[in-house]
Amino acid sequence: YNKDATYTTISCDGESKSSNSCPEGSSFEKSNGRCLCLKVENFWMMGAEGLSLNIVPTYATTDSIGDHVKTDYRTKVYDQQGELYREFDAGQELSFTVRDLLRMAGDKSLDDRNALAHEIFKSQEGDKYDDDKQVYRMTGLEVELEFVFSGTVGETSPNSTTASQAVSSAERESLQRDTVELEVYARDRAVSYASFGSQVVYTTYPRYNCSLSSSGPCKLEEQAFVDRFNRGIKVSY
Repeated sequence: YNKDATYTTISCDGESKSSNSCPEGSSFEKSNGRCLCLKVENFWMMGAEGLSLNIVPTYATTDSIGDHVKTDYRTKVYDQQGELYREFDAGQELSFTVRDLLRMAGDKSLDDRNALAHEIFKSQEGDKYDDDKQVYRMTGLEVELEFVFSGTVGETSPNSTTASQAVSSAERESLQRDTVELEVYARDRAVSYASFGSQVVYTTYPRYNCSLSSSGPCKLEEQAFVDRFNRGIKVSY
C-alpha cells in the first residue's frame, strides 16, 4: 500500500486563501505562516497475493580442508498452529507467495480486519470511525520465520580419524552423509501497522526570496514535493 501526499507551496499574499486557490482534488492548509495545497492519493498493488519470496537458507561446516557451505537438505514448513504446511526436497529453493505467508501466519486474508489497527484507529477517529478501513491490505502485516537446523554433518575430510579407519565403502558413505534437516516455523508478529517508512521526492525544489527589500528571514516562494509512505508484508527471521 502506498500513500502519496503532494505538498505545493502557494503565495499567502493578496485575497484570503481557500481551497479555491488549489488545483482540483487538493485541499488548502495554512501552517507556520505558509499556505499549502495538499493532495492525498492512495494506491494498492494489483495481484499482491501472488508476489513470491524465494529463500535459500544455508549452514556452514569446518574441517581440516576448510569451510563448506551446505544447501542440500530437506525442509519442513509449519504454520502458526504447528501444522505441517509444506515440504521441500533436498536442494530445492524455498518459495512462498504472499498468500502462503498469510495462511502460514494464521490463515489470514489481505481483506481481513487488523484488530490492533482497528482499535487504534477507532480511538483516534471517534464518531468518524469507518469500520471497513483497517484491513491488512492497507495496514500491512509482519510475519516471523524461525529456521531450525538439526541432524548430523557427515565427514568431508579424508584425513579425519574415522575416515582413515579400515571400514567398508558402505560404512564410509554412511559416515560422510549429512542427515541435516531444516524446519521453518511461521508466526504472526501481531503489529498494528507494518511500515516501510516514507520517501520524499521534490518535483519543484525550494526557491526563496532573499532580496534586500524583504524584511525578516528569506521567504519561501515556491516548493512542491511528494511524500510517499509505504506499508506492506514484512518478513523477519
